[in-house]
Amino acid sequence: MIEGLSDSVQGPYEVSPQQAKANSKVTVSVLNAAGVDGMAGDVSEQLTMAGFGEGKVANALPLTETVIRYAPGDMATAKRVASNLEGPATYEVDSSLSKRSVTVLLGEDYPPPGTVGGGATPAGLLAAKPKPKQPEDDLPAGTITADGVTCVN
Repeated sequence: MIEGLSDSVQGPYEVSPQQAKANSKVTVSVLNAAGVDGMAGDVSEQLTMAGFGEGKVANALPLTETVIRYAPGDMATAKRVASNLEGPATYEVDSSLSKRSVTVLLGEDYPPPGTVGGGATPAGLLAAKPKPKQPEDDLPAGTITADGVTCVN
């Protein structure tokens, strides 16, 4: 459970040394598309504590639903990451990702830090839905995107 915004992050599930070793082969980027300050950092820290490699941590354009993006043929890796999250999520194949790389876009449906009482159902139990489209009308001219996600350098 995430207790607060800094130095108090705990994963909701115990992770065995074997699980941590398997998790260490996966890099997870966490993007905050929910607008809750510090949430991507807290979730990234939670996943790092479970043994996952830390990828990019940043903000993204708003999404209503949490999305887990994974490389083609790598659904098992996405489910491994989802089992360590505290909220619901949908899955999307992202051909720009390499095997064992996952991107989590935290949507407005993801529970903010400190609101889940430890009894949350792990994500990954929902069927994949069509890829949500992020609004492109509000982007400044010349903004580069990949599948509707703003590229950050």
